[in-house]
Amino acid sequence: MKKTLLFLFAATSLNAYALVDYSDSVDAPKENKSSAKSFQKLSPSKDSSSGRSLSWKADLSLNANYETLEIEGQKYGMINIGTHVQTPVNIYFDASYWTASANEGSQNGNPKLILGFNWLRFGSPGDEARLDLYAGAKLPSSSKLGSSRTDKIVGAETTKRFGTFGLGLGYDITLVGKSNNEEEKTIGNIARLTVSAGWMVSNDIQFEIEAENFTINAAADDSLENRLTEKA
Repeated sequence: MKKTLLFLFAATSLNAYALVDYSDSVDAPKENKSSAKSFQKLSPSKDSSSGRSLSWKADLSLNANYETLEIEGQKYGMINIGTHVQTPVNIYFDASYWTASANEGSQNGNPKLILGFNWLRFGSPGDEARLDLYAGAKLPSSSKLGSSRTDKIVGAETTKRFGTFGLGLGYDITLVGKSNNEEEKTIGNIARLTVSAGWMVSNDIQFEIEAENFTINAAADDSLENRLTEKA
């Protein structure tokens, strides 16, 4: 059984959420991987030996959203927090974390850290196509909603701009680590496919829709009793 999630975002931001553009924008608005409020930092420095001015430009985006979900009859309010940092050397960093609260108390999620590389780029800023490669990890959590594993992540994402409109396609694999909790079900690797589309109405208004499809493989260790026995 495969699970597909569909999300619709509307935000007041200068950057689009998952449609990446880290280049210097000349004739089109600039897009980033975050749909939340963001700002750009430009701080020129000077080389004292050569007298040449060097421009160090980095993008920092912060985002937060709230959602509700129900697990085994218990309703939770979940807060998701994330950040994205793009450096001038085609390397970027992502970090995210979530926490959920209910009547019985709060539950902490698994922190996620990603290091990415802007590998290929084609076209002008207004119609640019790019391919990014990334790797990272999900750190363990002690709550019952989180996982006690340390999982590794590898993936790729491609995006294409058409002026103020953009499309994105991504695929990654979560290499599941060993569980530290015997009561936690052991599963195999997780594959995730994402498709997204975004439109920037103005510098302050933008929309994005994203669909995610997850495939969870059966556990490789047949000796464990509490394990996933077939692909889900």
